Amino acid sequence: MLVTPWIQAVIGEPPESLVRDLAPDSTTMTTLREDFSNASAKLEIVSCYELRETPTSVKQEDGSLKRCGPPGMMVRKASACLSWENEEKIPINENHSMIAKLSRREGSAYHKVKDAVLNLVINARKVVPNQFRRRDISDYVRVITSTSETVRRYVQSREPHDSEMRKSLDEGLARMCDMCSVLIQEQFSDFFLGQDVPIAAIDRIKGAIQELAQILPATLRGWLTQEARPPSQSPTSNQSSDHATLYGPDSVFKLADRVFRLTEILQQILSLRMLEDPHARALNFQGSESPTRDSGLAYIARQQDLFRSTNQLQPAKSLPGTLQIASETSTPGGITLGRYWDNGNDQYVIVEYRQYSTPRESGHPMSERELNLAASVKAQTQKLAALLSQSDFRSGIHMLKCLGFVDEDSVGRLAFLYNVPGQLVGPDGTLHKRVLTLKQAIRKLSRSPLEIRFGLAYQVAVSLLNVHSCGWVHKNICSRNIICVLPKDREIIPKPTHWDVYLKGFESSRGASDCSNLTPEWNENVWYRHPDRFDSPAERFIKKYDIYSIGLVLLEIGTGELMEKQHEKAQSALESGHVLTPKSWKDFLLKSAETMLPATMGSSYAKAVTRCIKGDLHVKSDNPNEVALGLAFQQLVISSIAKGVMI
Repeated sequence: MLVTPWIQAVIGEPPESLVRDLAPDSTTMTTLREDFSNASAKLEIVSCYELRETPTSVKQEDGSLKRCGPPGMMVRKASACLSWENEEKIPINENHSMIAKLSRREGSAYHKVKDAVLNLVINARKVVPNQFRRRDISDYVRVITSTSETVRRYVQSREPHDSEMRKSLDEGLARMCDMCSVLIQEQFSDFFLGQDVPIAAIDRIKGAIQELAQILPATLRGWLTQEARPPSQSPTSNQSSDHATLYGPDSVFKLADRVFRLTEILQQILSLRMLEDPHARALNFQGSESPTRDSGLAYIARQQDLFRSTNQLQPAKSLPGTLQIASETSTPGGITLGRYWDNGNDQYVIVEYRQYSTPRESGHPMSERELNLAASVKAQTQKLAALLSQSDFRSGIHMLKCLGFVDEDSVGRLAFLYNVPGQLVGPDGTLHKRVLTLKQAIRKLSRSPLEIRFGLAYQVAVSLLNVHSCGWVHKNICSRNIICVLPKDREIIPKPTHWDVYLKGFESSRGASDCSNLTPEWNENVWYRHPDRFDSPAERFIKKYDIYSIGLVLLEIGTGELMEKQHEKAQSALESGHVLTPKSWKDFLLKSAETMLPATMGSSYAKAVTRCIKGDLHVKSDNPNEVALGLAFQQLVISSIAKGVMI
């Protein structure tokens, strides 16, 4: 600031030192400028600077000051602006006295300043949540570190100093803390928030996260099984230790599960960034020494690449073997179990049907239009079969491995065959009672402990995120298209997430650019359909429609009421002469979520579900892969549900 005239006016008076501090090269101004730069270097800045000189102040005989001296530039551009890359500089054609008194007349700089500030406010809606998200991501790593240290101390209090178990646990948990240190030192929060990060740093971030994900289960599985034995069989050394007294096995199980969940959150965010960032996706997952070689991220990366090559895939051909449906072993209204023979070998499979034409009675041939439509649907379905059969899904990805399909041309349908997960078929050819559809499980969950329902809801939401992280859309989410498996070891290693969850129903899933054939009839599939999908049969399917459907599934889990029950209640609530429309059906479900879920699952869960139904995930713009939507779903829905899992 031009201070010479002011200094001359106040020499020898108390304000002199203050005025001298306002000089551009003063120690005070230099320090303030440096401190502001360090604190605000990454912020967007709007700077205004004057273009006209201002009359300087002159001290009058009566001691007053009057602006009647020679004009000068009161604040130079170099002082008014910071010259940052993310700074917008706006020249104001006024002097220093008028720069903050702009008129609103047309052509005034007022409008440019107002628009610039408005853009900052609009951008703040994204910047401010990102800053909180940056803090949350850093907190995840810090909690993983502190929790791992706590588990490590407890293990040390329970195991003899020279035992192999303690040595293995010490090494594994210490390695986890090392990986957390790597993440803290790297630019991992910048990377997760979509900012440019060096490729070498991305590689280290991915390796650290995947090693975290693998070390804990590999390290603790054997010890947790041993620790869950009756007390008389457990180690007894150092039983009086503070950690042994403060933390029992149940507490340690919960701490370990917390680390599982937080590490899984980091993997979820990373998988979405891989979908968006070709550098992240292209990094090596194949090396024999790579910690990501057998990781969930490796499979997601392969599915992302596979999905991108969908247009080059040739329609699959029918499997050569024979399929027999064991109708007496198929679960009513649930899972269809079949037996597939090929070249003398046989195996049990889960069967799903995709109808491509309507069976006709003898003497009633199909029209040319019907034949063309059936051929088109069949070709699409064969292409889907090619995609699914080449996919390499494991339980961590929450999808079943597709073997291919059998063409049942006589009844106009394809039978998709899937591997049965685990050893879940008994010698008598029946599915184990631990295998249920979600629709069946919900009927059994109405009086189950709260953490069981939270765990199931969490797994269901994660299963959809994994589908979307691969670049897919499902298009047929409903509780009958989700398989739940209760692990055999639940009595040994009690965890709130008891369930293994698998999505099925991919007979209606295609590339996001394909159109859907919609039917207006009210049936089980339509109950889960977004209202926008009723009147636009040629509209491209987008991920928000899957999120709407998963919201209704989460509503079922939280209330214990299936959609058929909700539909009956909605029909009963209609006034005489009124019919249920897609919009009124959505409004009814939204009201059910808002009124029922706070009492059964808590307000945080209720808000997560209503966000899914409303589509209220604060995403105004997105890229073609809808990565921002996926990140918002992870943050606003999955993370909210995870809080209930980790209670």
